[in-house]
Amino acid sequence: MSETTRETDDAPRPRRTPHRSSDAREGTTPSSSGPTPLLGIVGPTASGKEGLSLRIAAHIGAEIISLDSMKIYRGMDIGTAKASPEQQALVRHHAIDLVDPRDSFSVKNYLDEVERRLPEIRARGRVPQLSGGTALYLKALLFGLSGPGSDPAIRDRLRAEAASTPPQSMHDRLRAVDPAAAERIHVNDTRRVTRALEVFEMTGQPISSFQNDFDRDEPRRPAVLVGLRREREDLHRRIDDRIDRMLEEGWIDEVRRILDEGGFGKESSQALGYREIVEHLEGRFSAREARDRIAFATHRFARHQMTWLRRFSMIRWIDVEPDATVDSLLERALESLADTLPAR
Repeated sequence: MSETTRETDDAPRPRRTPHRSSDAREGTTPSSSGPTPLLGIVGPTASGKEGLSLRIAAHIGAEIISLDSMKIYRGMDIGTAKASPEQQALVRHHAIDLVDPRDSFSVKNYLDEVERRLPEIRARGRVPQLSGGTALYLKALLFGLSGPGSDPAIRDRLRAEAASTPPQSMHDRLRAVDPAAAERIHVNDTRRVTRALEVFEMTGQPISSFQNDFDRDEPRRPAVLVGLRREREDLHRRIDDRIDRMLEEGWIDEVRRILDEGGFGKESSQALGYREIVEHLEGRFSAREARDRIAFATHRFARHQMTWLRRFSMIRWIDVEPDATVDSLLERALESLADTLPAR
């Protein structure tokens, strides 16, 4: 599914507030004399941000920069809810379809790609507009990369251990030395678990101690973001409906084709749903059980996303009712961004 890198406590429940511009504009306000801020639509998976992003981009003359760590992979279209060819013809998209699923792709690669695209978009007289829910990408764009380097010997040893050890065992080791990181990193995200253990072995300090506190650090570039949040029951229903729709559209065939063409790499295999479908194709459990496992993992991941996204003070949250239309969300988002949008 979209924004599906596997990153436990529940996030705070959304507040039910009147739809006033003062509520939608919680967070920082950019200076009128400073550089043009990045605009963006963020939120947990299945919150409705993709449809809203398309409408806003078409309305203001923007080009969309994906904030999704799995849409960068070619062929992973259905399971990541990637924009259709028709939608991409309507609004130009960036940071998607960059590498094959078996290839490696880092946060640094993503930053380099976006830094190349930003001046090109502005040179065309268009507005760069972020869209997605991968908080790690958003953090890197706004605050830069932080943390120590790598020790190849330690890294290779930990990776070998992870390959021969149940994921829960490695995650328990991380929890013992860095509970904060263990809360953020999914038990099956072996790449990030081993990285956190590597940092601890190198420095004696938890990786969480190297990470920026978004509420205190100033971002390296201004940004104004609209965030969509829904009540948990509504979001879970939307997630379940989308999983069913993806399966009907041929998600299992998509995974089968990727396996036939070379399979998944370390990063792409962390995409929500793909591992479960691979295990179904290997005969480990039925299609129905795969569907239920995907739903459970995605519900949990959405809570992780909200926990991360609430740390960005520049997000102006909109509480979305179950029956809200895209037109109504467009109106509210444009109102929230009114002090930032370019004159038309």
